[in-house]
Amino acid sequence: MEPTKGTYLVLPDELRNELAKPFGEVLTEETLIKKLNANDYTIMSVGDEVTKTLIRHNMEPKIAVFDLKTRRHELTDNILIGHYKQKEVISNPQAQITFDLWEALKEAIKNKKNTAIQVLGEEDLAALVCACLAPKGWALLFGIPLKGVDITIIDDSVRATAEGFLNRMKILKIS
Repeated sequence: MEPTKGTYLVLPDELRNELAKPFGEVLTEETLIKKLNANDYTIMSVGDEVTKTLIRHNMEPKIAVFDLKTRRHELTDNILIGHYKQKEVISNPQAQITFDLWEALKEAIKNKKNTAIQVLGEEDLAALVCACLAPKGWALLFGIPLKGVDITIIDDSVRATAEGFLNRMKILKIS
């Protein structure tokens, strides 16, 4: 289910535990970097820490989604703000997927330039949108606090799982 102009998707409480489970393989930073160096993935990252880690290792994601917070605490460094030449700033409240977030990700995937999407609010559910929209073979990375980084290679099964979650979300109209 895709939000249309004037609507947004809301995560129901009953899906939270299911979404907490990894989509792909959870790796340590060292193992992740080795895997990325051994493969030629187009990378999408969701989250501040995972994006900063990639940049520190000279692996700029094609699409980086971040909110300048880590575990709900504001970040004081600005490596993410100044790093990307192409940047969108959009609002996306906690536990929601707005039309603007969906459209920004759709455009970033089409765009030839690497793109950052800075979210005012929360970026966590952007991973579902990325899993639905990204071409097969792209690598979706997002942090799992205190566990590592989930690396999910987009394929039909991943897309179907993400679409299943989206279809179970509530669609609401902006009032």
